[in-house]
Amino acid sequence: MAADVPAHAPSARINHPDVVAEVTALADAYEAALTGNDIPVLDALFWDGPHTVRLGATEELFGAEEIAAFRRGRPAAGLDRTRTRIEVTTFGTDFAVTTTVFVRAGVPGVGRQSQTWVRLPEGWRVVAAHVSQRPGAGTDRPAPVSPHPPVPVPPSCAQPPRVYAPDHPTDEQGTRP
Repeated sequence: MAADVPAHAPSARINHPDVVAEVTALADAYEAALTGNDIPVLDALFWDGPHTVRLGATEELFGAEEIAAFRRGRPAAGLDRTRTRIEVTTFGTDFAVTTTVFVRAGVPGVGRQSQTWVRLPEGWRVVAAHVSQRPGAGTDRPAPVSPHPPVPVPPSCAQPPRVYAPDHPTDEQGTRP
């Protein structure tokens, strides 16, 4: 069940079931493409833009070109993994975050992946991703995937955002001198 939000914020509905289903299907497609090294699908699921970011376990990639070059140069072996948990949280109809916990057979530790998805004119795309490994944590055995019940939005978070009016001047980029 999606969290209730004030009537003045209809686009801020959290975890609308249809949007969660869309993003979950895309996360599943991403996982299949990742473990199958389907580079054209991986490239298509990421936004083809200069501001796309992927912080990997061993690399920092900025822009779609760097991300695509990394994928083309990465070995295809050792990509299999088992997702032990995936959380999909959507905000309105055009923004979502997926958080995945995974293990790899024979690799100690737990892997973590976060992806920020945005619905653009060309469809849903990953605009930012982060992958990390927590060495020695957990085991190489997958834990059961457990559904996580929706968390109600605290009233303080459901209010319209306040405009921040700094008491110091800013430059053209909005930063303080």
